[in-house]
Amino acid sequence: FVKGTLIYLLAIVLALSGVNSLAHAPEFNFSRISSYNSLSSLFVTKMVQEADGYIWIGTVDGLNRFDGMDIKAYRSREGLNTPGLAGNQIDDLFVDSSNRLWVASPYGISLYNAEQDRFNGVITTYELAGVPDAVINRIFQDTEGRLVVSVANALYCLNEETFLFEQIFSSPLGDISAID
Repeated sequence: FVKGTLIYLLAIVLALSGVNSLAHAPEFNFSRISSYNSLSSLFVTKMVQEADGYIWIGTVDGLNRFDGMDIKAYRSREGLNTPGLAGNQIDDLFVDSSNRLWVASPYGISLYNAEQDRFNGVITTYELAGVPDAVINRIFQDTEGRLVVSVANALYCLNEETFLFEQIFSSPLGDISAID
């Protein structure tokens, strides 16, 4: 009888302490982004956040920057000999330790220039910059802080002085599909 009463009292104390902790739970406010400020596509492929607070949202039809209030869409300027995204389908986004935004598409890699609010091609179908193909699978930094990209079965490291990529690894087993 005493054991049952103790369990009953313990259950009441735990229940009441749970109610009290819910009273101190943080409040979250959500707001819906209107269709006027919508993304370039509703099919999102990748998201990253810069140190400046911008949230970059890659889609199958362009890149979007969300500043907390508004969304600005960026798209490639296909056929034009001007700076811009290498392609509209965004396959990977990466913010490096210097807070630079790198964007991979099936047509290469672009680097965001925050001062000019535009993208410059680093690897394009016209300028491969040391890699055999413009199709970049993944962008990341290695333990030494070097920017590395995976292309097919190899890894390439960016030489910051020449802004060209140099092969650092080749897999005899085929394409590299993931990097952890």
